[in-house]
Amino acid sequence: MNFGTEHKNLLSNLHVLATKGYLAIPKEHEDLIASFRTAQADELNLLKDRTLHNDLFDSARLAAKGFSLE
Repeated sequence: MNFGTEHKNLLSNLHVLATKGYLAIPKEHEDLIASFRTAQADELNLLKDRTLHNDLFDSARLAAKGFSLE
């Protein structure tokens, strides 16, 4: 997966899944929850310096790639 070319699509897809209620994160995954709570983007560019545990957030973006809502 090339984040250089796909990062905006990955973030957009994850955002749709999360805002439409298709995403649930068990409370035991505190670091992942913190990454979602702190994630900030500018025109679908993730601001990694403002996002805690951005590696976990990137993993979530990749995991959500296989799901699409139309």
